[in-house]
Amino acid sequence: MKKVLVLLAAAATLMAVTSCQKEGVYNPKEKIVKIQKSALISTKEDYNDQVRVVASDTIDKYVAEEWVWDGKLLTNIKNYEWNRLTESAAYAYTMNFSYDGKLLTTIKYGSEIVTYNYVDNNITKIDIYDRADLRRTLDITHDGKKIVKIVMTTYFDDDNPSALSKYVISSLLPGKNTAQALLDNKASKGTATYVQTIDFTYDGKNVSKMVMTAPDNRTMTTEFTYDKNKNPFKGCFALAITDEGTFCLNENNILTEKSTLSVNGVQSDPQTTTYTYEYDGKYPVSYSYTETEIEGPYTTNTIITTYYEYAE
Repeated sequence: MKKVLVLLAAAATLMAVTSCQKEGVYNPKEKIVKIQKSALISTKEDYNDQVRVVASDTIDKYVAEEWVWDGKLLTNIKNYEWNRLTESAAYAYTMNFSYDGKLLTTIKYGSEIVTYNYVDNNITKIDIYDRADLRRTLDITHDGKKIVKIVMTTYFDDDNPSALSKYVISSLLPGKNTAQALLDNKASKGTATYVQTIDFTYDGKNVSKMVMTAPDNRTMTTEFTYDKNKNPFKGCFALAITDEGTFCLNENNILTEKSTLSVNGVQSDPQTTTYTYEYDGKYPVSYSYTETEIEGPYTTNTIITTYYEYAE
């Protein structure tokens, strides 16, 4: 009986160790190898209370990313961009990943490099360089194993964030709109740095609310709801689909993202994005959302669909 109890205790200890999520170590049960995209664009005109479609366009499914693995390590991501003139996708760039064992340490893309610093298996600081210039620093605070605060300092007047900056920043945020809002803010002329703070509130294993605070009395509050299915990007702290979030902090997949911007105490109308998924078992194989742009009497709706292909 004593031997059985010892074996059970050892098994419980092993389960506790192997189930512990280490930040910077991405070892998903389902490995993505290809990401594809498509879009349906429709523009309507509202004139004298009569609505008519004035333009429509379709972007057929194309390869947006190819993920290259070496065993359990993701070594690089090849990115492709859609060209409206040629109506085809062309190779754009590759991001390369370096590790210390299984722990992600650097990402390189052209003249840019991102470095990751850890304490007790938690990411505490991320630095983004362009050549020798430090462009952005992200200081990360945890409560236990959960990221609860990020302070992002932008150096110089970074008007045009690079693709690598977008990847790294959006990978740490729980939604699409929040990443873009963070990147839209920048230092004014003559200001050496611009500091923004992001605070997270959790409901179980998912971020339920995010509050971004920036200078000039600018605050953005975003609330989220989720489904019950598995998020394939859980723990993927350094990667994100271009211009979108991978929601790596969450156990499940986001259903709604509602953002409200306040400037000097004046709130804008909430912006809500709804995500629709298709699944193969517990993991999504595609998801869709709609972007809306209003200009005078014209409303353009773009339905964007992203498709995941997993390794066999």
